[in-house]
Amino acid sequence: MRTITITGADGVHRMLRDYMVPKLPKRLQDATKAGAQVFKAPLRAEARKVSKRMAGDIKVVRAARERPATIVKFGKRAWFEHIVIGGSRDHGPRTANALAFKGAQGFIVTKRVRGVKPNPMVARVADRYERQAYTAIDASLDKTETT
Repeated sequence: MRTITITGADGVHRMLRDYMVPKLPKRLQDATKAGAQVFKAPLRAEARKVSKRMAGDIKVVRAARERPATIVKFGKRAWFEHIVIGGSRDHGPRTANALAFKGAQGFIVTKRVRGVKPNPMVARVADRYERQAYTAIDASLDKTETT
């Protein structure tokens, strides 16, 4: 057990310095980034099973509006991530008799295109690594606290 002795108002101010503006938002931003970094590698491994492009396009960025916050997201090269994660339905033309598009071996003509099953990889990774993310956040906050 650790004993802390605080003498006078200056001692209280020194003790609370890490928990007030401007230090606290910076510490919290660093902590959320440390927590988000925990998810990056496992999400990359999960995405690699589906697409190398998805795996290579995972980013950890600071949130634009709500701060302090950090987001783990797919970049522009993996524009199709919402289709992989959420799945899609079977689909085809509404008014035409067939659907035609250019494939690897030339044009393909078909009546319908089969949808894909959802692959909730982000939810799986978040559930699996939640504890490690909280541990990284706590470690970051402890590291930036002055004693």
